[in-house]
Amino acid sequence: MSNKVHKILFSMSALLFLSWVLLIPCNAGVAVSVTPLDGSPNIRFSRLETQDDLLKEVRVRITSTEGKQYQVFQTLLDSPRNEQGQTLTPMAIKTYSRNDSNSSGTLYVQVPESLGLTDQLIYTSSPSGEGSNFSMMYMVDKDQINVSGNFFSRVQYEVRTIGSSAQARIFVNLYIDKVASQLKVSVEGANIKNSVEVVQDKNGIKEDGVVIKFSENDGKEIRIYQEWLNPPQSEDSKILDRSALVFKVQPEFEQSIKSSYAEVKMNDLIYKSSNSQDTIKIPFTLNQSDLFAGKYRGIMRYKVETESNTSTYDVSVLIDVQPIFEMNVEFPEGGVSFNKVLPDMPPQSKEVAVKVKTNMKKPYAVMQKFVTPLMNEKSEVYDSRYFTTKQVLGENQRGQVESVGFKEVDVNQNPIFLSDNNGTASEFKVLYKLEPYAELKAGTYKASVVYTLSEK
Repeated sequence: MSNKVHKILFSMSALLFLSWVLLIPCNAGVAVSVTPLDGSPNIRFSRLETQDDLLKEVRVRITSTEGKQYQVFQTLLDSPRNEQGQTLTPMAIKTYSRNDSNSSGTLYVQVPESLGLTDQLIYTSSPSGEGSNFSMMYMVDKDQINVSGNFFSRVQYEVRTIGSSAQARIFVNLYIDKVASQLKVSVEGANIKNSVEVVQDKNGIKEDGVVIKFSENDGKEIRIYQEWLNPPQSEDSKILDRSALVFKVQPEFEQSIKSSYAEVKMNDLIYKSSNSQDTIKIPFTLNQSDLFAGKYRGIMRYKVETESNTSTYDVSVLIDVQPIFEMNVEFPEGGVSFNKVLPDMPPQSKEVAVKVKTNMKKPYAVMQKFVTPLMNEKSEVYDSRYFTTKQVLGENQRGQVESVGFKEVDVNQNPIFLSDNNGTASEFKVLYKLEPYAELKAGTYKASVVYTLSEK
């Protein structure tokens, strides 16, 4: 059937509400009638907004004077087609028989299945072929609708007498009116379906994000909002600073209104367009390096809004700040050693850089211990009065060094740095100075020193 003919049929249906049921009895001994229970002469779906709009019941009645068993078949004669000639998938219309609605015989199609374009056996009479009636149900699966418009087709019901040529056939118009394509939206984690995990460890940050996809938007403006439903909180009830987690928006087909990293705000509009489809990637990362160690869990809410509908989607967020408590020590080349020491030489110095990385937020200390004293190749020990040390705190660093001026080295284990009460990461330098004296023995002097990081 041409598109032109279909358009004429739709115009007649819309303007005059004319419809028809055609009965073709092939033998006067067999007859079939079909009556939709909503009072319409057709199977008509309108609006598709309520359950009643999506489900229709039809009563099928058969009379027979043949005295022989018969069967009833139903067939969708053509895929439902709109004014533009577009068709619905066969899976858009489901059918099933209503249990115990038959007065005799056997009903088939007990569970919903697609209304097919081939003969579908729905009923077999008793062996004596007595008349009967039963109900057939029809429903529209909105999730299978991918085009809009007004759709038309016909359903054929045919009675076939077994062992006889007696049969009857009837056609009922099928209308699906004012169908709007259904906006399809998915909101998922980029790596895990319903969650996001951002991890910070000593090597850096492992980012994650959310991916929002939508399709079959019929030209309406779609707006997407983001906000914390539950801000991230650790097991010991520490609330993560709102500015710690940042995001940006990367649409596939639309210019981003959040192209740079920003913190999450309340009811924040992050996307707007009238595109029919788009894929929006939302990467998350951390913009703070001094976060408390812990697992912070929260829930991010996304609201997808059109002029006719609002849907919300929740995504679990885990910010895993892994414990870091480590110290990096950079010795000068050769370690704490002084070469070619002579009585008449100028003083020599060596510098050791110490860097503590921690997010434990607990006070700590750096300890120093000389495993061996400063001595030469002959194991002659340098006079400790002329081997001195001090510590220099780095610029803008917190904590307290043990000695800001040179003092005699203590070879026993002792603290050379104490952190502040918050256990803030810090950097400092340890300076060793060697001064000559008249009685010293010439040679190369070395010492073995160990630094230890420990909680207070």
